[in-house]
Amino acid sequence: AASGPAAAMRDELPPSIDPNHPGGQSIIGLACRSGEPQVSNDYQNDPRTTGRRRLNRRYVVRAAAVYPLRINGRTAGIFGLQHAEKDVFSIELAALLQRLADNISFALANFEREERFRAVVDAANEGILVYDREHRIVAANAAAERIIGVAAGELIGKPGFTSLFPCVNGDGSPLAPEDRPTRITARTGVPLTDRIVGIVHPGGATTWVSVNTAFLRRPGDSGYYGLVSTIGDVTAQRSAEQDMRRFRAALNASADSIFLVDAETMRIIAVNYAAAHNLGYAREELLGQNPEMLFVNRDGDDLRAAFERLVAGVPAARMLRASHRRKDGSLVPVEITRRVLRAGGRSYVVGIARDISERLQNEERLQQSVERFEMVARATNDVVWDWNLVTDQAWWNENFRTVFGYEARDSSAYVDSWISRIHPEDAERVKRGIRAAI
Repeated sequence: AASGPAAAMRDELPPSIDPNHPGGQSIIGLACRSGEPQVSNDYQNDPRTTGRRRLNRRYVVRAAAVYPLRINGRTAGIFGLQHAEKDVFSIELAALLQRLADNISFALANFEREERFRAVVDAANEGILVYDREHRIVAANAAAERIIGVAAGELIGKPGFTSLFPCVNGDGSPLAPEDRPTRITARTGVPLTDRIVGIVHPGGATTWVSVNTAFLRRPGDSGYYGLVSTIGDVTAQRSAEQDMRRFRAALNASADSIFLVDAETMRIIAVNYAAAHNLGYAREELLGQNPEMLFVNRDGDDLRAAFERLVAGVPAARMLRASHRRKDGSLVPVEITRRVLRAGGRSYVVGIARDISERLQNEERLQQSVERFEMVARATNDVVWDWNLVTDQAWWNENFRTVFGYEARDSSAYVDSWISRIHPEDAERVKRGIRAAI
């Protein structure tokens, strides 16, 4: 950058820090190499300016001063002045110019730090908003623009992003102006952490954000000159949590015992309430355990091998029967279905176990009833028959053949084959009796 007569002229010999370069044989090059100011009050006779004096200029330089601009101990540039008169750079003026150079260096250092800070802030995944004392946004990073969906230029000067859109609390209720995070912090004097706010966009889509707030204070100042707020997009996390809540609600609504097992670690990672209740455990006692603990006469190696076959897709019985061991040592017969789930590069086995104790007891009672009926049917001399009113099928005991002389092949399984053999004089009366009995 240049000002004055030299500003409009092309420099035929650009300055250089290389002492062997013609442009480096000047007080500019010497100041850059040494880091010290260089003042020439007789420019036309100063041996340090020989190279520059050869330039074909349309103006005459009789005095010049050059001051290095230092940032973090290194020379980042120079600040120089030229004058048409000799001996103009007095000790006082040189000292003043040195202070001016120091101020420029300080400003450049701050600018460089601010640029680095801005680069770091803009690289952050979390949105950052800076507010003034009146709670107006004065700065916003790139992540804030992305998360909120508004350019920084539209955010600056606004009383928070919650003034741009309808917003809701974590429970879905409308967010009142006095409940905006920065206002709560200013009112209570307490920074907020993980305050959930929903930004409702045109069209109804909601972006859920986690908001943190803090005061901006100067050292030694008990008051504050502003606030800073960070916002993280938790929409995907919140959706996953809601899905998990729905999943757990569905699990816990089932009367069957449901287990989710990590097929790699062979550890139970989720169970429903029914599983814990049916086995007499607290839910926490089952989590992290090897499912081997559930089974009778089945070791861990055998169970792991079975899980590996399931994960590999080897055909297996869709349903199997086993006995689960309760916490008190008692056994419960179960019917188990298994399914493999895959998520995040891992495989999980979902096991659903149904208590079949009552069914087995009913089956046993039915079998005993059938056996007793058959014993009675064989022990009597009467003809014992059974008519299924739904299927219209009939069954007779062995005495049907003995008493009536018919072989099984001579009689259909349907009741019509018996009714058709009733004597015509008795048929109507028998049918009325049957209807009355039904």
